[in-house]
Amino acid sequence: MNKTIACLAAVLILPGPLFAQAWPERAVRVVVPYSAGSTPDGLARTLFSKVSENTGQTFIVDNRPGASAMVGTNMVAKAKPDGHTLVFASSGPMDVNTLLFKEMPYDPFNDLKPITLAAHGHTVLVVSNSVKAQDAKGLLQEVAANGSKYAYGTSGVGSGQHLSLADLFSRGGADVVHVPFGGIPQVVAALISDNIQIAALPVQTAVTMIQAHRLRAIAAFGSERAIQLPDLPTLKEQGVDFSTIGWMGVATTARTPPAVANAIHAQIAKALQDSEVGNGFRKQGFEPAIQSQDEFRKFMLGEVERWRPVIKRNSIMLQ
Repeated sequence: MNKTIACLAAVLILPGPLFAQAWPERAVRVVVPYSAGSTPDGLARTLFSKVSENTGQTFIVDNRPGASAMVGTNMVAKAKPDGHTLVFASSGPMDVNTLLFKEMPYDPFNDLKPITLAAHGHTVLVVSNSVKAQDAKGLLQEVAANGSKYAYGTSGVGSGQHLSLADLFSRGGADVVHVPFGGIPQVVAALISDNIQIAALPVQTAVTMIQAHRLRAIAAFGSERAIQLPDLPTLKEQGVDFSTIGWMGVATTARTPPAVANAIHAQIAKALQDSEVGNGFRKQGFEPAIQSQDEFRKFMLGEVERWRPVIKRNSIMLQ
C-alpha cells in the first residue's frame, strides 16, 4: 500500500510540462485587419513564421481590412474559443475605437482575450521643407501664432497619428487644419508637394524621406530616441512634455480556456525573444515587446483613458 501511494505521489508531482496544454493542435489563423503589404502585415508574418517554426504547425496570416480594422477583429471576437484564431492588431480595434464609434460589432474587453503586447514602434514629427521652424518648441510657437497657414495630414480620422497630433497641438492652443488621407503614401506625397506642412510618420518611412532631403525631422514622439534616428531628440528632450508610441498586440477569442491562452502566450513570448524576430521587427521600425496577459489588458484599458479626453476635447467621432 505504501509503495502504491508513493508511486501516485511521484506522478502527481511530475514537472508541469507533462500536463501542459498542447497548442496548437492544428493550423492557426492569424487575422491581420490591415492590408497585405502593410507594416502590421509584415510584423505579423515575421513573428508567426517563427512561432510556426518553433511549434511545427502552420500559421495562416489572413488579411481582413475594413471599417477601421473592425471587420477582421470582429471575426476573431466571434470565432470558436479554442485558441486557433488570433488577431494581430493595434490600438484602434483593440481599445480606442470604443471611444470613436457609438456602436461596434464587438466589445474588445468582453469579446477578446488579450494575450500580449508584441511590438512598439517609433513615430517621427516631420515637416515639409517650407517650414522654417527647426525644433519642436519653434514649431509649436509658429503654429500657435499662425495656425491657419498650416495643415497636418494623417492616414485617417481617429488614427494614431490624428490623435497624437490633435493632442499635441490642442495642448498649446493651436488651431491647425487636419487633412485625412487614405494612407501614409498619400500623406508623404502631400508633404513633399507642400499641400500639408506637418505629419507624424512611422520611423522607417521618415528615415527614407529625411535621407533624401524631401522632408525634415523635428522630433521623435517616443520617450526614447529612435534607433534609426539616434541624433533626433525626443519631444521631451526639447522641453515639450509629450510622448506616445505606436504598438501592435495579439489577442484571441474570449472564453478561450486559460491553459490554452497560457500556451499561446508562452509560444509568442518565446518567438519575440528570438534575435531573428527582433532584427526583423527593427527593419520595419518596431521593437519586440512582451507583457503578461493581465498587463496587456491593463495597458489596453489605460489607452482608453489616455485618449478619452483628447477625443472629447477635439470632438473626434467616426459614427
